[in-house]
Amino acid sequence: MNKEEEVNIVIGGDIYPKGQMESHFINGDASKIFNDTLSIIENSDYTVVNLECPLVNSETPILKDGYNLRADTRTTNGIKSSGINAVNLSNNHILDHGEQGLKSTLKIL
Repeated sequence: MNKEEEVNIVIGGDIYPKGQMESHFINGDASKIFNDTLSIIENSDYTVVNLECPLVNSETPILKDGYNLRADTRTTNGIKSSGINAVNLSNNHILDHGEQGLKSTLKIL
């Protein structure tokens, strides 16, 4: 494979757009979310990260041991503005708000 045929793929870890970073995600401020790592995303051909929670706007947690994670549906603004191409949803929190939480996440993404 020569240099012209190379593809640069970035695979990132967990993204949980809550807490201190929530407003930056909602506002789509990728530079404040990713700081100096944003250039790595911007210079890749394809970037995939793990979205560590469902995206829902209401509190509808399932009954379980441990934390029920969720983030506002508007936090996709930060994901989109950063240049991330895809998110993985195969994790232990995607069903924290049941089937409706998963459906909401799939719809907004």
